[in-house]
Amino acid sequence: MENKYCKVCFNPIEPSSPLTVFLSPVICDSCLAKRKFHFNKEKIGELNIFSIYYHDDVLMQWLYQYKTICDYELRSFFLTPFELLFKFLTLNKVVIPLPSTDEAIQKRGFNHLIGILESANIRYLDILGKTAGPVQKDLTLEDRKKVKDRIIIKKRIDLSKKDIILFDDVLTTGSTMVGCFEKLQELKPRSIRGFALMRQHYS
Repeated sequence: MENKYCKVCFNPIEPSSPLTVFLSPVICDSCLAKRKFHFNKEKIGELNIFSIYYHDDVLMQWLYQYKTICDYELRSFFLTPFELLFKFLTLNKVVIPLPSTDEAIQKRGFNHLIGILESANIRYLDILGKTAGPVQKDLTLEDRKKVKDRIIIKKRIDLSKKDIILFDDVLTTGSTMVGCFEKLQELKPRSIRGFALMRQHYS
């Protein structure tokens, strides 16, 4: 049998490991165990937002490898082991991933949020877009607050009497998520909540 190597630490993956057998031999148990889970709920403006991870070097390395190096195989490890919980939270709700620019998607070769959702078999509506502009990680706090002006609705559908979950990977200032929340009010949903994998405090 061909040896499998961890995509994070590059050490061989033990094939008898219960986690790696159940999931997929892409990341070893040692690296999986380094994740720091932290359930957080906060309110930014009128939007309630939940997150499940502390922002730390381990998760940022995974995210960098997934989004910047474009290692698509890592997509399934962000919601694991919360797939069942997330499916419960989104039951009878409409999941809408936060938008990326067309340029970012073309450069990466995939939509990173949709990749994560599809890996967990989560149904979603891809109806939000974002016009081209500076890369968000390079923006100042003040510039981030203006990102909402670049958010567009790509497809107008009836969301009345629907409960919405906005989905993102990293919550920093919350400007983009709040901007999407405000934009979606045009479609008159019954409620909107936010869900981010990781909470990062802006400095």
